[in-house]
Amino acid sequence: MKHLRLIALSIFAILCLLLLCKNLCAQKQLDWQGERYYDTGNQTAVAVVPSGGLIIEFHQSEQSASGIWYHIGRLNNPGKQILWSDSHSIDASGDWPAVTVTKEGYVILALTPIGDKTLHYWVGTINPTGSNGQTINWKLTEQVYDSGFHPSLSVNGNGKLVEVHESGSGGKGIYYRVGHLQDPNAGQFNIVWDTGNYGTGYDNGINPHIAINDKNQIIEVHQVRGEKKLHYHRGLLQGNSIVFEKSIRYDDFAEQPAVTLTNDGTVVECDIYDRETYCGTGVLNARDPSVVDWSTSVRIGSYGYPNHFPAVSSNGTLTVSTFDKSATPWTSGSQLYSNFANFK
Repeated sequence: MKHLRLIALSIFAILCLLLLCKNLCAQKQLDWQGERYYDTGNQTAVAVVPSGGLIIEFHQSEQSASGIWYHIGRLNNPGKQILWSDSHSIDASGDWPAVTVTKEGYVILALTPIGDKTLHYWVGTINPTGSNGQTINWKLTEQVYDSGFHPSLSVNGNGKLVEVHESGSGGKGIYYRVGHLQDPNAGQFNIVWDTGNYGTGYDNGINPHIAINDKNQIIEVHQVRGEKKLHYHRGLLQGNSIVFEKSIRYDDFAEQPAVTLTNDGTVVECDIYDRETYCGTGVLNARDPSVVDWSTSVRIGSYGYPNHFPAVSSNGTLTVSTFDKSATPWTSGSQLYSNFANFK
């Protein structure tokens, strides 16, 4: 009987190791190609178009009363660098632009106007298979949708839009919304908020970022106010609501997180550690719906002046991160850098 118990325990241990190996082996690593300077500015946001290979980047200008500008990019033929278009203004000022793009080429932008604590959105169109020389054809601008600050947006292939933001009343809360574009084919580009007229509180924190994939799986990351501690929630879109799992701390020494999620459950997270930009991958744990199995983060920017507020986006093949660096240790002006990677 003792031998049978030992055999059973050995089999159980082997099965546990196999399951652990399966999850670890499922993790994908990214082959980052090296940072490249592309403009000046602050508070960058980026979205990789699901189809066609275009990249859209928004940022706040440091020279035009906090105006918002954007670039459209594409990898050059050898795939060695991103070719960014000239920058284009949206003729509005604001803080914390956030952007997401549907597979059809509908661009959704959110931001907080300067000196305000309301959230506004824009909707425009691009040709997802077109050149990086095109501009966004704006269909709606300056649509107020909530009070708040520092939004983040993500849309999946089914047209489901998720949004998170900080409280606009100075509180500690972070809130989410779920919506969809009403009917773009009929010229109705407004967002219908399926969660109602107000955001739904789900936690406390700052700098929230969210991502959703075509399976309606969700990953959200945020920072603890006043501390360099990062937390994540996994979640699932069910009907018009997000069912969030428990909050899990995943870093005690980093800040300003950003996240993206692919259809196979791969998570890419970027943050600032010791004034530098780091990015790592993870995989949604198949056995525990609250857990992400993380890999080791790698530095994707060169040593130098302090980095701030990275953004990251992936279409499952191409992953792009953008971030800003202080131009010198003694000035507030910033330079914008991008880095891209393919999965190994």
